[in-house]
Amino acid sequence: MTGNELRELRKEHGVTQEQLADFLRYYSAGKPNRSMISRLEQGYANINPRLEIAIKGFFHNETKGRSEERRVGKECRSRW
Repeated sequence: MTGNELRELRKEHGVTQEQLADFLRYYSAGKPNRSMISRLEQGYANINPRLEIAIKGFFHNETKGRSEERRVGKECRSRW
C-alpha cells in the first residue's frame, strides 16, 4: 500500500487522520497523532506489511457500517 492509496481510502470512507491515528494507537501528548498519518500519506514513513493489514482491517470494519453492529445488538437484546 502506498501513501496515495491510504489517502484515497481515507477520503473514500470519510475518515479523518485523527480517527485513523486513534485506531492505530499513534499518540502524542495523549492525543491521536495526525502528523504520523500525514507522514505515511506523503511517503516520509513506510507502510510495512503489518501496518497495511491493520489499516485494511480498519477500513473493512468501516465498510460493514454501524447498521450491522446495530442489528447484532438488537438480536442480543432480544434474547435477554
